[in-house]
Amino acid sequence: MPILNNHFAPFVNYSPSFDLPIEDIETNFSFIEYGLKYYFNEKGYGFFASIGQSKLDTDITFNDLTFSNDTSINNGSAKVPLELNTTNLKLGIKTGGSFFFRFEIGYGFGDIPSELKFNATANEISESFTKKIPEIPILGSGGIPVANFGFGLAF
Repeated sequence: MPILNNHFAPFVNYSPSFDLPIEDIETNFSFIEYGLKYYFNEKGYGFFASIGQSKLDTDITFNDLTFSNDTSINNGSAKVPLELNTTNLKLGIKTGGSFFFRFEIGYGFGDIPSELKFNATANEISESFTKKIPEIPILGSGGIPVANFGFGLAF
């Protein structure tokens, strides 16, 4: 942008929905991030700092849940939504030219749950479940590390 000698650039990162099955759990992710970058060099390349908002929407399906009552035991599944909204602060570097590479790393500040609580029903049996989110090093309840590697065309 021609504001302040081309140091500022708006950005949008988008990932359409994709699936990632892990054992008895199916996950479906979609992601969007938007914000503003400040380039320390002119013309939108070199070192930069950015601030942005991101939203990760996830549908998690737990398969092979065991439901029981006084007379029977059944297996079923349940779909649970998980939404992570963070404010991201990052530092990065971008090459110049029409074709570019970009790398950035930072931290996303937001509420990160440690478990999912939901109700599920199978064969007319309802039960409450609590599933812990797997522990990830350096992941806290107040935020999450973020990193991004990208390439593209500049115009």
